[in-house]
This record gives sequence, structure tokens and C-alpha cells, in this order.
Amino acid sequence: MRELTLSPALFFDTINAYQRAAALNTAIELDIFTTVADGKDTAASLAGHCGVAERGARILLDYLVMAGFLTKRQDHYVLTPDSATFLNG
Repeated sequence: MRELTLSPALFFDTINAYQRAAALNTAIELDIFTTVADGKDTAASLAGHCGVAERGARILLDYLVMAGFLTKRQDHYVLTPDSATFLNG
């Protein structure tokens, strides 16, 4: 008889997928990608443009970096080639 192996991987994958989708949805609603492309590429400038708290903008932007939608150089965020093609505009 085979031994049953338990794993929480399905639950963690599902939670991560939900968080990723929610972050992307929020970024699209706030027009983050076009705003970054237009030169408002710091958390402060983006927050002011979008009317959100700077701390919240930074958290979202850093998550988008971690997820691969943006890159970061010092305090400036940059679209990835995929984000520039599919999410800007």
C-alpha cells in the first residue's frame, strides 16, 4: 500500500494566485502601468497622480516588482517589456 503524502502546496498556490490577481487588478484600475510609462515612476509621484497613500503605492509597486511586472532602479520603477506591450495604455 502506498503512503499518503500531505501537502499544503495547493492552498498556498491558490492564495498566491489570488494575491497576484488582486494586485494586477488594482494596478490596472489605478492605471499604474501607463502612469509609470508617462514618467511618474516613483511611489511619491505615482501616489499623488493616482490619489492614493504613498505607503500603499510603494507596497503595490514593490509587489509588482516581485511578481515580474515592473523592475526597480533605486526609487524609480520601470515597466518590463511585457508590461509595456500588454498593460500600458
